Amino acid sequence: MKIRHEDAESGTLANRQFLSLFDDDSAATFADRTFERCLFTNCVLANTDRIDRRSTVTNVTLTDCRQVGCAVGPAILEDVLVDGLDTADLLIVWGALFRRVTLRHRVGSIKINPYPQIDESDATLTGPFDQARHDFYAASDWALDISEAVFRSFDATGIPARLVRRDPETQAVVRRKNIADPAWRRKLAKWNTYWPDVIDVLFEDGATDAVLVAPKGVAKVRLRKLVDGLANLRDLGVADPD
Repeated sequence: MKIRHEDAESGTLANRQFLSLFDDDSAATFADRTFERCLFTNCVLANTDRIDRRSTVTNVTLTDCRQVGCAVGPAILEDVLVDGLDTADLLIVWGALFRRVTLRHRVGSIKINPYPQIDESDATLTGPFDQARHDFYAASDWALDISEAVFRSFDATGIPARLVRRDPETQAVVRRKNIADPAWRRKLAKWNTYWPDVIDVLFEDGATDAVLVAPKGVAKVRLRKLVDGLANLRDLGVADPD
């Protein structure tokens, strides 16, 4: 079912279920909405490969909501608060732009890609979105606040690290210039095996910097090892000091 005009109107919705709503090429604006304890199943926001047909979400709050089998396309997200979100296995975000978006408390597993769909090799498709992303973040005060987020897993590419508000203990910035010389890998502590693979994934698309996130939603022993791994990267100059 396509999202109807009335679905974009303002208001507060609580304990509602939304099933198979598809926001296809609508260029809609969803504004001034609050969702409390709502369930979204098989829904897609901003499903488009056209730069002029992206939807905008502004001044929206989600509190203790849940999603199953949903996806977010190249939406423009501004002044959004997600305060608790059960993502089931994983929520994938394709090419969305973030301005003053806060994720806090338990927000599950999230993967943010810079490109609008899975075929990132199509320059005809991705080129306009790449330019729009550059211009958008050049004019942004901050993009994403994850300092109080409790993730099971999280990675994001395409968002400049300088625009991400972080928890310094569990979230660190790595810059491409600091990993250019592969010698750092030989200097890593032998037990620090997780972060090199993450760095490879985050920098494979040409990013100049990235934020590494040790997810607070994992077991304490696992979290401690990941945080110690970030400290190891800082000691080597791979991650920025905080």
